[in-house]
Amino acid sequence: RWASSIDDYKKNLRFEGEVLKKRCAKVMFISTTSFSPTYEHAFDHEAVERNQAAKEVMTELGIKYCDVYELSKSLVRPDNLHFDEASSVKLALRIKQCELLEFQ
Repeated sequence: RWASSIDDYKKNLRFEGEVLKKRCAKVMFISTTSFSPTYEHAFDHEAVERNQAAKEVMTELGIKYCDVYELSKSLVRPDNLHFDEASSVKLALRIKQCELLEFQ
């Protein structure tokens, strides 16, 4: 379960995003991955809600947003939480693709 409300999450993201924009030349937010249906400690609809809130805040701040959620839904998780090596490589390649598209 998430420790903060959506409103608190957005407030915290705004603060962190503003700080990073002042300190870093390039900033990109990477979405949360999906949760396995059998994972007991969080629900996938919560990840969707958090990602939507993050995308909204990042858009407001002019920070690039990289969605790995959709890709992650189809990837292998041997323990229902962590991705296997091949899946981790696919996620890393997606993030690199976002970086190349956004920071050329």
